[in-house]
Amino acid sequence: MSLINNTTASLITSDLNGVVESANLSARKLLKLGEVNESYPIWEYFPESCRDQLKKVFDGSHLWIELGKIHVTLSLGDEKPKYVRFDIRPFAHGAEYKLIMTITDVTHQEMTTRTLESRVLEKTQDLLLKNQQLENEIEERIRTEDNLKKTQDELIQAAKMAVVGQTMTSLAHEL
Repeated sequence: MSLINNTTASLITSDLNGVVESANLSARKLLKLGEVNESYPIWEYFPESCRDQLKKVFDGSHLWIELGKIHVTLSLGDEKPKYVRFDIRPFAHGAEYKLIMTITDVTHQEMTTRTLESRVLEKTQDLLLKNQQLENEIEERIRTEDNLKKTQDELIQAAKMAVVGQTMTSLAHEL
């Protein structure tokens, strides 16, 4: 137990229903848990805003036994963003299964992801706007080209009529 308490990894163990059995010092510091009362489910130690998300992991048909693991990222920050990721895995403890939760502070990664998503959204909006502008310009050029062809056809027709007119004038003059 001394080894687990002195590791930098944040570890919590619970039964399959999420009732906390132990939390090492690193987990208590990261989550500001203080002394863990072992009779409460894990979600009771978290802010109201993220309890339901964590509680859902423990509802239903213990999928982690079938899947082997489950990952959950929670937002804990109030005035300052803070994100933690839970990697939850089952392990056999005698004849029964227990859960071990490794908790990692992923605030930096999550903030980077959100910044990148924001930039991608911004660039996508910019590209959509430019694409619409290009489509409008193409439509305008097609209209202009059609008008030029129509004008060209009218000029050719007018030139033909002028030639016919000159021919008629010459012919009339000859007669």
